[in-house]
Amino acid sequence: MEKVIRSGQPLPRDTGSKDENEKQTREFTLAMANIGQLSAHQVVEGLDLRGVQSMLDLGGGPGTYAMEFAKKNGQMHLRLFDQPEVIAIAEQRIREAGFEERISTLAGDAFEDDIGSGYDLAFLSNFIHILSLEDIVKIFKKIGRTLNPEGRLVVKDFFANEVRTGPQFATQFALNMLLNTKSGNTHTFSEINQAFAEAGFRWLNSFEVGQHSTVIVAVKT
Repeated sequence: MEKVIRSGQPLPRDTGSKDENEKQTREFTLAMANIGQLSAHQVVEGLDLRGVQSMLDLGGGPGTYAMEFAKKNGQMHLRLFDQPEVIAIAEQRIREAGFEERISTLAGDAFEDDIGSGYDLAFLSNFIHILSLEDIVKIFKKIGRTLNPEGRLVVKDFFANEVRTGPQFATQFALNMLLNTKSGNTHTFSEINQAFAEAGFRWLNSFEVGQHSTVIVAVKT
């Protein structure tokens, strides 16, 4: 712990075999599916989806949220973007649920690769806590370029208070990010509001989901 704090570098990763890494990715992704199921319905019910015909779920993992959005809005077409090994799992789950005609997938690096365009809404769940504020602005700007005029960006994550003394879960999670990511953190509302402004968005509203998460809705300006 002391070494991590002094160096600012995360713990070294134990790189196993390809089979071991694939197994770990699958187990982690399916665990995220179970966790996401608890809040996906609450998130979707808290959003106004009228007029949303095309949506991007960036870093959408196993597709739990994308499928919940598809259930809520029968006219919506969705695109789920994630890393190739995660997309393989998501595609299987989407087929099993019968949503393959309405949920398409893209695999790649969110910063380097094409994430599509023409979206009315983009959704980021538990994504920005692995990023520095600089990278958050970059990804917000990239999303902004894919959105239609007055398109919305919805961000669900854990947030710290302005002096970073709480909530307890958020501060503990920030320590987790310090240990396991290069630049992740639990950010504050003011930091995200500033990131929105720099990327061409305006904060519209927010609401809480479960005990630890907040959903923030911003509109492209």
